[in-house]
Amino acid sequence: MHAANKVTIDQNILQEFVPLNALSAERFRDVSEKIIIEEVLAGHYLFRKGDRDNQTIYLIEGKINLIDGFRKVIGEIEAGTDMDRYAIANQQPRHLSARAVKKCVIARIDSGLLDVFLTWDQSSCAEVVEIGADDNQDWMTRILQTEAFIKIPPAMIQSLLLKMQKHPVMAGEVVIQQGDPLSMKAVVL
Repeated sequence: MHAANKVTIDQNILQEFVPLNALSAERFRDVSEKIIIEEVLAGHYLFRKGDRDNQTIYLIEGKINLIDGFRKVIGEIEAGTDMDRYAIANQQPRHLSARAVKKCVIARIDSGLLDVFLTWDQSSCAEVVEIGADDNQDWMTRILQTEAFIKIPPAMIQSLLLKMQKHPVMAGEVVIQQGDPLSMKAVVL
């Protein structure tokens, strides 16, 4: 994106966006730290058809045109309407281009990171189940069948598993204790 300037806005505006509005207050606080607010000048593109930017983008102020592959304007989104509550043409690769009609303010966040936060928020209320060692299935199959993991998209599970590292512990050593807060910085992939 060209000619973007960082700006600040009231965090309450971000809480109106879908699906950010479904997050718990704690998770929203974590997500809002990762959101980038930018100003885009008139005539400049937020993204172009075919881009794979892996960004979820919301319109906060201004007006944008949605443009097809033949450079034809096929729609517009204006701030202050119901349409601005949703991410702009969110498919990857991008099926459309988005160009600022007048100066705009946008919010952007990495789509994969947003998915992780949404999944954590949804699975945080899942019941903790002890996985016994005497079952005939291997440990990974038992974990993947728990309620918490069933809610996680397969691509995110694969990403998580690829980033796991061995950490040796002594027998009887406490690794994690129920009720202890996890640091989001330590858990974010």
